[in-house]
Amino acid sequence: MWGGLGVGEWIIILLSGVLLIGYGWGYIRNRARAAELSAWLSEGLAPWGQVQPGSPLSGLASGGRLQVDPARSPFRRIHVTYVLAPRENWIFWILHRLWGKGDEIFVQADVRTAPKWEVSLHPADKGVPAPHIPHVGKVLQLRFREGQHLLYGRSEGGPLPEEQLRELVRVLTPYLREFVIRRSSPHILLRLDVSSSFALPARALWDMLAGLFRPREEG
Repeated sequence: MWGGLGVGEWIIILLSGVLLIGYGWGYIRNRARAAELSAWLSEGLAPWGQVQPGSPLSGLASGGRLQVDPARSPFRRIHVTYVLAPRENWIFWILHRLWGKGDEIFVQADVRTAPKWEVSLHPADKGVPAPHIPHVGKVLQLRFREGQHLLYGRSEGGPLPEEQLRELVRVLTPYLREFVIRRSSPHILLRLDVSSSFALPARALWDMLAGLFRPREEG
């Protein structure tokens, strides 16, 4: 064979070259994607207080953290983590996509006054039974269906802001992976799949979340 190398050795060399090229492409793409998401998040969070970097991500995860603490009303604090798909390793990246994952944003936030109502979002096609509140055991009731999502909720102090909730779910439907509002801290739990097609205005997310609580504080 060429250069005295066997077929197996050439296969290893070619595979190593492909992996090396893939690593370089993935590294460059993730650097650019991290900058895009950081800028988008910073722009959206800026009206709510001073945006600061959080602690680095652990392990081999690519991404970053941002926080606003303290935050302006109705929020008390906002912590955001963005995690990128492992594009540097094609094998992991393919598995990541097969699992239905992409670049993701995780939001944990507290509001000034603990909400007197709770909601939990679930896919409509999963056949999920009415969820229970952890450590409390109370059952959430189905409130509405919006697209491919079912929203369950309960209230102990007035009606849920159902119109605002429906609008939030409608706008975020293509990206929603988890959405919970609860009385215990953190009050807001939100997970979004922010693929390359993510096109939500930077401030819209936080305005919609704030709108769930501001009427109750100002009313």
